Amino acid sequence: MDPSVFLLLKNGKIDKDNDAILIAKGKIVRIGRGEQIEKVVGGEVRRVDLKGNRVIPGLIDSHTHLIPYGLEKNRPDLSKARSAKEVVEILKGYERKLEGVIIGHGFDDSSWPDRLTRELLDQAFPDRPVLARRICGHLTVANLKALELIRGYHRYIDHDQGILLERPSLELERIFPPPEDEMMEAIGRGGEELLRLGITTIHDIVTGDYLHGYQRFKGVRPRVRAYLLKGWGRSLSRLGLSSGFGDDHLKVMGIKLFLDGSVGARTAAMSSPYRDRRGKGRLLMGRRELNHWLKVAEAGSLQLMIHAIGDRAIRMVAELPIPSGNPNRHRIEHAEVLTDELIFQIKKKGLLLSLQPNFTHFWGRPGGLYDRALGRFRLGLMNRLGSIMRMGIRFGIGTDLLPPDPKYVIKGAGEHIKKGERLSPDTLIRYYTEGGSYLAFDEDRLGRLKEGYLADITVLDEDNKALLTILAGEIVHNSLEP
Repeated sequence: MDPSVFLLLKNGKIDKDNDAILIAKGKIVRIGRGEQIEKVVGGEVRRVDLKGNRVIPGLIDSHTHLIPYGLEKNRPDLSKARSAKEVVEILKGYERKLEGVIIGHGFDDSSWPDRLTRELLDQAFPDRPVLARRICGHLTVANLKALELIRGYHRYIDHDQGILLERPSLELERIFPPPEDEMMEAIGRGGEELLRLGITTIHDIVTGDYLHGYQRFKGVRPRVRAYLLKGWGRSLSRLGLSSGFGDDHLKVMGIKLFLDGSVGARTAAMSSPYRDRRGKGRLLMGRRELNHWLKVAEAGSLQLMIHAIGDRAIRMVAELPIPSGNPNRHRIEHAEVLTDELIFQIKKKGLLLSLQPNFTHFWGRPGGLYDRALGRFRLGLMNRLGSIMRMGIRFGIGTDLLPPDPKYVIKGAGEHIKKGERLSPDTLIRYYTEGGSYLAFDEDRLGRLKEGYLADITVLDEDNKALLTILAGEIVHNSLEP
């Protein structure tokens, strides 16, 4: 054996029988006891002492937006603002730091004493285009100068209030595209952060420009499973491309559709009205259009990734004429408001789910966003991981980058208002790895510690913080060694 290609991880917690993993040429070669593996490879091999820490497959974030996340690292972070006034103060601090349009991100107004309005932004920035995007991404507040630069999207914009709902809010980077060098920096910056957190594969929602950016990027980043927004998704079927086109580092999987909005923006499509505002949210497409996209996907062997948060939107997906067994693995993103009937229908249709337990951590407490917007009964119907698992539905775990840190995912999975909907950290991690691999047809190469699988590995401390991240057999994050 050529010792120059071997990496030996030893003294780790893998299972009751094994404490070491041997890696070569980007794959797991052997799992066993350290002393047994040492006899095979001899002494000329790089060894990493895991010091008794837990070893798991690399985490798979099954719902992310890496490039916007990377771009936001250089933009105003509004997540700590506790009022509209504080948002304006934070944005003011970037007037001299940034050129052109200022885009702030991440404000959460669910417990504010006031509201962010166009009038406030106009007063503070009479001559500079400024926008502030809510944490959910589905709502943005813009001043007059910014509104003057936006073309189209008329049905989604309230010019008097300066509010952008859904498409223009979600597509800010398309309306105000970053230069290529800034996009490359964003991929590197965002990718490095995810690897530091132990995330080695992401399921990312992309535009055509983002996909090209990933192709051109030369640095180290997580593996990407790309889902194109529907405007670009049409090109996949025209070109005859099917799910899985690409390689292990970048694959095109299918088409992303938005069926409704978010609870925070009060645009998730509900079957009964919101508790604190008029209306039931909105559907962003009708049955005919949704059925059309299913036909396109089936004809081209493409996977549909369908955003549906409210029970009215989820029901619409569950009533689609999915072929028996769901061979193209069409999936629902978020699936937050679930009755027992909907869970049964999802199981019956063989639909897959991508779930975000971190939402429960931030918004699922009594008196929190879900409770205020929907009431106590529907609070109990939110993010029902336990019921979904017991029904035998396949699902993966994503963060929607709100934020991407796995600690909030693990906490949220154990904090549901109903004990029967909680998952233990060990169970949660299984869906965070093996579950995510199945969602993107990667179950034969990723998501498990198994000989012959790709060597994507994360080492966690007792607080579930990533100490070591290995991608394709290479150490890309290491806080175990000085």
